Amino acid sequence: MPPLTVLNAITAVKAGATVLLSGTDERRRDRVVLAFERYGRGKSIALPVHDSWQWQMHASIRVDDQTHENFWRQMLRWLVDGVPDPVESRTLTDRVEGGQPVALTADVVDPRFVELNDADVVAHVKSPSGRTSDVALQWTGERSGQYHGSFRTDEDGWYEARVEATRNGKPVGTSITHVRAAPDDAEYFDATMHAQLLQRIARETGGRFYTADAIGSLPEDLKYSGRGVTAVEERELWHMPFLLLVLLVTTCAEWALRRHWRLA
Repeated sequence: MPPLTVLNAITAVKAGATVLLSGTDERRRDRVVLAFERYGRGKSIALPVHDSWQWQMHASIRVDDQTHENFWRQMLRWLVDGVPDPVESRTLTDRVEGGQPVALTADVVDPRFVELNDADVVAHVKSPSGRTSDVALQWTGERSGQYHGSFRTDEDGWYEARVEATRNGKPVGTSITHVRAAPDDAEYFDATMHAQLLQRIARETGGRFYTADAIGSLPEDLKYSGRGVTAVEERELWHMPFLLLVLLVTTCAEWALRRHWRLA
């Protein structure tokens, strides 16, 4: 590969930056050739060389060599990868119980990715049976460009929310999100018995581990077990002379002090 000339010498990078390519100059000093850093929701690239065209035009490069084209094509594609759409909608969860409301949030920006707070945002919700309804999303007032709304799930199945944003009658963008209404099946997840874990808990807490074959002895064990039984014993105050004496001394001292300070 032909040598490159560093036009703007970079000797160090910021804490959040990453060096992708480095090299040495004619004085054998380390130089940054390619570095990047995330900026907000995007990326920024630093390529402080001015003659990358030599990868295409240098005499040592074959005519059919695609190094130059591939480098710029892949770098530009990577830079724009993950760029947010003008309208991005999402739900707090991808599954809810039937009949529960679904919270819908949308972020709206203009072509320059500036947040819009004066857009008209409507969600066209399609139920599993095909019935549609419109839900207006309102600006939250807490974050620029963020709109919020909710709709109910009267049927079990998949719901589609097509969010459309307009400004001054002109379309801004569209986003589609889905959510499922179904009974919660979390209790059936990993429902197998973990015998070793239960035995360790029983051993460390002074309990007992039972299986289906030994469950018949459980009532008898509970009958003679003293754990969990609390006995309350009540005693009259005058049956505890020391506490009674302390109470009398405290009362008399309070009365004497109040007389001394003429509070009584």
